[in-house]
Amino acid sequence: MRKMLRDSYRQLLRTVAVALVAGIVSALIVALFDFCLESLMGFFGSLRPGASMALPFSGAVLAGLLILRKVPAAGGEGLQSYIDAVNFRNGRFDFLATVLRFPATLITLSMFGSGGVVGPLTRICAGTGSWAVGKSVGRTPLRMSDDYTVGAICGVSGAISAIFHSPLAAGLYATEVLKRESIRYSDLIVALLSAVVSYVTSSIILGGERFFIIDAPKLEMSAPQVIWFPVTALAGGLVGMLFIYAYRRSIVLFHMIPGKQPSQAVAAAVILSAAAWLGLGWVMRISPELYWELANGKKSLAASLPLVSVSIILPFIMLILLKILLTAVTIGCGMSAGFTGPLIIIGMSLGALVSLAAGAEPASAAYYGYMACGMSALLAATLNIPLAAIALTMTVFGTSYILPAVTGSSIAFITFKGHAIYQYHDSAPLPGSTGHNW
Repeated sequence: MRKMLRDSYRQLLRTVAVALVAGIVSALIVALFDFCLESLMGFFGSLRPGASMALPFSGAVLAGLLILRKVPAAGGEGLQSYIDAVNFRNGRFDFLATVLRFPATLITLSMFGSGGVVGPLTRICAGTGSWAVGKSVGRTPLRMSDDYTVGAICGVSGAISAIFHSPLAAGLYATEVLKRESIRYSDLIVALLSAVVSYVTSSIILGGERFFIIDAPKLEMSAPQVIWFPVTALAGGLVGMLFIYAYRRSIVLFHMIPGKQPSQAVAAAVILSAAAWLGLGWVMRISPELYWELANGKKSLAASLPLVSVSIILPFIMLILLKILLTAVTIGCGMSAGFTGPLIIIGMSLGALVSLAAGAEPASAAYYGYMACGMSALLAATLNIPLAAIALTMTVFGTSYILPAVTGSSIAFITFKGHAIYQYHDSAPLPGSTGHNW
């Protein structure tokens, strides 16, 4: 009995120590990245419109030639590397790739193309959390054989908690993404503790704000309006499958280009510069203008697209397709950017599209309900994270939006759970990969 109590006490101390180390480190990394990204985007945003067409080429040369040519693992989406490291490499990461992903991501998101911050930041925090736990807790009597793995999981949870300010969603995301349909509760508990530490550090101590904020009214909808939720969920799942297809085809096409980086990134820059020349810069990068308009029920950006004279619905369809294309090109060519942010934008755009078909007023409760359903459906179908999708959606829109969040996530996941954008042990590696280490 005494030995059992001693072991339990040791396990508790070790869990708290790991959560503290990984949570604090992740919150500091996210805060530093946010500061750097805002500064760079403010600088590049002050340039003349003509200069924006040259930014993708400049970003391709900087990141491709100086970073990705020598360390390809510093590019890509990020969470795939986390899944592989935890499931197949005992939580160990390439430290140089972890460090270089920071500038590679800043270049990609501020200069190059379309992508989000979640994937790269989770990869950076996973590698840093694994290293920090191994160098601290791993050198004390509290050490255990899975220190690196637990440190990586806590690093991801801490990063997502600092981004969304939702410890529950962060813990679910960090553990749920590792397996398609199962969660280890031992991983979930320590991930939740790390998420709480990160939230306290980020929100209370550093005074940071969450990246995605929507001031949505309390959800109140009529029965005819609720009927559109299953339609939105199925449409979200189908759009998610299109996103997966576009991304995988993008990888195949860019790997057909001979030579090392920056050849692939420069080829992608041609497409992205053409988009900037056509006035589509607001669709690219992290799309702050687009997110703001969707969050406030505006349509002016979508109305600037062609075919608006025919129907306002067609520009929203174009908007969804453009965001999918530009994101697939950015990440498929090997640059460092994430899926989650674009999927949130696409899901919200889909919800706005459904609101038009359903006759809902912009910025009404029904409008936000459809956006919440679309966001939850896209995340669940594409990333296979149904519980985290529900928690993230309620974090962004509010707890009263549980009905569209659950409807979108459950229908999309059940219908499309056999497909995921990430590769697992039962999946064939994508073209250009080297098995589990691509």
